[in-house]
Amino acid sequence: MITVSRHRPHLHAPALQFPLRRSARLGWILASLCALQLALLLWWALGDSSSVATLKLAVSISTWLLTTASAAHWWWHSCRGSIHWDGLMWSWQQPSGDTLLLQALQVRLDFQSHLLVQVRYFDSPRSIHLWLERRADPLHWLALRRAVYSRAVGELSAR
Repeated sequence: MITVSRHRPHLHAPALQFPLRRSARLGWILASLCALQLALLLWWALGDSSSVATLKLAVSISTWLLTTASAAHWWWHSCRGSIHWDGLMWSWQQPSGDTLLLQALQVRLDFQSHLLVQVRYFDSPRSIHLWLERRADPLHWLALRRAVYSRAVGELSAR
């Protein structure tokens, strides 16, 4: 007689390394949204023939410039290098060779082939956002998703 164990061992995500690159696709999306925003602001501001139209246009263009510059800065300075998962911890290896320990990644947006995750530096209140794309490393994408959504071995035993 064959007995089957009812207790299944926890399956942990494998150790992995995943490249971080500046996404051209995300850059185009941000540029398109900024252009659409400018068109809508101009349509709104120029649709008014009153004396306040010039002030409305100045304020709306200033706001647009600020938000567009912020989006461009965030995209241009997006993290590069690679992130590593060893089954217990995340780390970020920068192009300079420096390695920073990271706390668990928190998914903010999940589009199946793209992930926006927020992560904090270990023992720091500062956090960063990482835009991860399947096309950066298609062979390791599913392993990355398992690692992002899994708990570390120590977290499982604490529960």
